[in-house]
Amino acid sequence: MMIDLTGVIDENDYIRYSQKFLKERNQVEENIESLKQKIEFITSNEEKEASNQEVEEKTRNFLKANHINKEILSDIVDRIEIDENKKIYIHFNFQQ
Repeated sequence: MMIDLTGVIDENDYIRYSQKFLKERNQVEENIESLKQKIEFITSNEEKEASNQEVEEKTRNFLKANHINKEILSDIVDRIEIDENKKIYIHFNFQQ
């Protein structure tokens, strides 16, 4: 269904309103994209903070322990490697 609006709005007014609408729509789309990036940044930082707190807690438990058991070691150590020269490399579950 098409409505004939001839004479209801001036062509120049239509062009001006149309351009204004497009400009506003583009600005809203840019704002949405900016907000998505901010949300992603905040979420990423919150995940890092939670991870750091978990690492700190595991490290404290390790340092306080009188006896180190397999569970405590598996929380903080990813793997242990020994090369042909008997050098030991410990890879932890967190970055330094």
